Amino acid sequence: MNWPGPGNNSFNEFSITRAYLDFKFTPNEDLSMRVTPDLYYMVNTGTTCTATSTSKSTSTGGIKTTTTTTTACAASSGDKVGKLSGYAQSDDGNLGLRMKYTYLDYNTFFKKVLKVDAMSDDKFTFGIQQNPLIDWEENLWGFRYTSLVPWNYLSLSSSQVGVAMKGPIKFHELQYADYDFGVYDDGNFHNQERGAFKQVMGRVTVNPLGAHSRYDGLGLTGFYDYAYSQNCAPDVSSIPGSNGTCGHIARAAALAHYTAETWGIVGEWDYGHNAFSSSNLYSGSGPADAIGITTTGPSSFTAWNKMVGGILNTQSVQMGWDFMGHLDIPHTPFTLFGLFQQILPNTRITENPLDFQRYDLGVQWLINKYLRVAADAQAIQYYHSQFTFPKTNEGTAIAETPDAVPRDTHAFFLNLEFRY
Repeated sequence: MNWPGPGNNSFNEFSITRAYLDFKFTPNEDLSMRVTPDLYYMVNTGTTCTATSTSKSTSTGGIKTTTTTTTACAASSGDKVGKLSGYAQSDDGNLGLRMKYTYLDYNTFFKKVLKVDAMSDDKFTFGIQQNPLIDWEENLWGFRYTSLVPWNYLSLSSSQVGVAMKGPIKFHELQYADYDFGVYDDGNFHNQERGAFKQVMGRVTVNPLGAHSRYDGLGLTGFYDYAYSQNCAPDVSSIPGSNGTCGHIARAAALAHYTAETWGIVGEWDYGHNAFSSSNLYSGSGPADAIGITTTGPSSFTAWNKMVGGILNTQSVQMGWDFMGHLDIPHTPFTLFGLFQQILPNTRITENPLDFQRYDLGVQWLINKYLRVAADAQAIQYYHSQFTFPKTNEGTAIAETPDAVPRDTHAFFLNLEFRY
């Protein structure tokens, strides 16, 4: 859930952000299927402005004539595709139904065909399926219903469309590794694929001491993703100088984590290339200039995306580090939990006003195995002191920007999850 930013101190809302019905079918040992529809709020953040009349004053023979020009702005009505075509859309305010997961598992290739005992639980998956990192990390932390994990917050979808091989590697009933590799569309479950390429991503987790379950004990995890924008249509990708649309995207993460019976802790380092834009911070609202509505004066943030994008807008480098964890309070149904994230959206800009920290700190009440409630405080904090961002000619054409550091945003939540 994304909440309104600076200047919206009185905002409050009752919100059902997700509703899932999970259907699973296993006709035999070899095959299984899952279909999960997802009910969600539909928001289109684009803007179109049109002139509705003309303003002009003339005086002829002592007679003065005046006409007026006004400009109207409204939600945009289309997504551009390639050079010459587009999709019309009008979706604001609707509750939409989309497919979060729709996939088929082939479960017994390693068990029956290759007969590799250590990989007998491994499988191939075809369709709309879990991202190799995000779903795994959500379960490792355990509090996804309050906040997104780091790369999911920055840009990476929780669900991908493609084919993958995944599973644990076990010896004598102990897991020593867990992996998930796949080839997917550059789009995801809520972005239609329009591009000429595919993305490759994978995660591998090593449990050096052995683990009795997927999230037990000490683990070391690495993740890498190489992709392109889903908007890199074939009739654009072949045009010289079109890297503004077709620059490559890379994401990487390295994690060290330990999960015990009553507590867990995760440390993470993140690296990205062209993997973030300021729009990742906003869903339904944001600074006007950041979502295409022109403003002037001290409140103007026309240069936001260029500050993030850096040289030619296709050479930005992201760097970040994160900590997540939880601690059960002994002899009670309560758990303390927290997440801290710091991200540099573009390290190629020496002092970037958009460098920020994010946290989610709270306490959970586990009412029963079906119902849990959490109260937490969350914030986005831009930690640089206020300054005027200087004009630069490093291929970004960023004008001098006064008061370039955004104001912090703080919010309080009461979260509820019912799972049956």
